[in-house]
Amino acid sequence: MIRKAVLLFLVALLLPACAELPGFPLGAPAPAVQQTEDTLFREAEASYRRHAYRQALQQYEAYLNRSPQGDHATAARLRQAELLGLLGDWQGSLRRYQSL
Repeated sequence: MIRKAVLLFLVALLLPACAELPGFPLGAPAPAVQQTEDTLFREAEASYRRHAYRQALQQYEAYLNRSPQGDHATAARLRQAELLGLLGDWQGSLRRYQSL
């Protein structure tokens, strides 16, 4: 009987120590929200439509670096080839098309 009472007392005493204290998270802080692959692709498409070709080329590259096998990878590679031609890099454009 005394053992049960001591055990119950210890559980009641130690149980609050398992709770998270307000303002002090137990885990690592949540990472900042990162752009998703779809967001990167949509931003590149928007730049392309605005004729901001250099920016679009960089954004497609960022998308492909993050998601080389993503849903829009083939479309991004095609756009890169097209943009290189629009920017006057005919050889680079041809190489991109040939690699596809």
